[in-house]
Amino acid sequence: MTIIFPKHSLKLAALGLTVAVASMVAIAPQAQAQGAQAGNTDAAPQLDWPLACKLFQDCFIDNYPDLKLGTDPVFPVDYKCGHRTRPGTNGVEIVFTDRKTARMSKSVLAAADGRVTYVEDGIDEGRQYSKSSKRACGNHVVVRHNPSYSTKYCYMRENTISVKAGDTVRAGDVLGQVGSSGSTEAPKFYFEVTNKNIPVDPFSGRTLNKPSECFSLNDKPLWRSAYPYPPVGIMAASFAQGYPTAHDIDYDASVTQALPRSLRSLTAWVKVFGVQKGDKETLTIKKPNGQEWFENERVHFADAPFWTSFANASFQPDVWPEAGEWTATYTLQREGEVIVRYDFFVTIQ
Repeated sequence: MTIIFPKHSLKLAALGLTVAVASMVAIAPQAQAQGAQAGNTDAAPQLDWPLACKLFQDCFIDNYPDLKLGTDPVFPVDYKCGHRTRPGTNGVEIVFTDRKTARMSKSVLAAADGRVTYVEDGIDEGRQYSKSSKRACGNHVVVRHNPSYSTKYCYMRENTISVKAGDTVRAGDVLGQVGSSGSTEAPKFYFEVTNKNIPVDPFSGRTLNKPSECFSLNDKPLWRSAYPYPPVGIMAASFAQGYPTAHDIDYDASVTQALPRSLRSLTAWVKVFGVQKGDKETLTIKKPNGQEWFENERVHFADAPFWTSFANASFQPDVWPEAGEWTATYTLQREGEVIVRYDFFVTIQ
């Protein structure tokens, strides 16, 4: 499936990148209800999104459940026959535009009505545990929705969990705040569904008790609403003065609206998800008169779930940058076809 993202202007602070990215993804109509049916208390619950964030705007799916259950360490498969998963992943891992965004009171929400059966809190975020550790889930909550189905919410911030074992919760109730406890070093969220203690892929409804092929007409997602599966897209994009690093962008991916003429170097950066081996990306900066100022091209030799691309150069000591609107254009080609094009702007004044 080819995705062409239209041009957007980031000039208006009132719009910002969130509005630009929002128009990239069309949320599908509500999925057919898959929830508990009358008289069947063990039926799969209908699930709401378990985070106070906007999917593919300020939060992004890092890993889907692996339908091969780790049996293929090279090519794990998600429910859409893609490879946006890691071998043996049983739940949904979600990351954020940057660490700053994740720390802005991103609440973890109960995905459905139920009763809290387990709470673990007090795990220091300053220590990273191994995936095999009993503390890998970090500060977390388990909610049972019926005798068979439960959901687990991991990596929460220390001392922010607002429920205790035995509490009754409704869908959308706040359970705690996003954090970086357990086996993650960066703010992240992990969500897992189980049926009689066996993991379930909420996007396909499959019980993960044996390896299976991707996509089936019998798949019945547990989500109350259907969510898109963009294979590739833009997380954030902007300009900066100087030479920021990928680490800088991971911490703060805020949009810059204007820069002073006194700057001596200019950088355009784009944070992308879903890059694949063989993809060719181009990032071009143009002056206000439309003349190309700098261009950077790269061919990827490996898959990159998340990638930050840069185009930057310095001005000559005796040259001042032109005042006005500078433009950057990012394109991503796959098998010779442009599948992503994104334009963004900054005013130098």
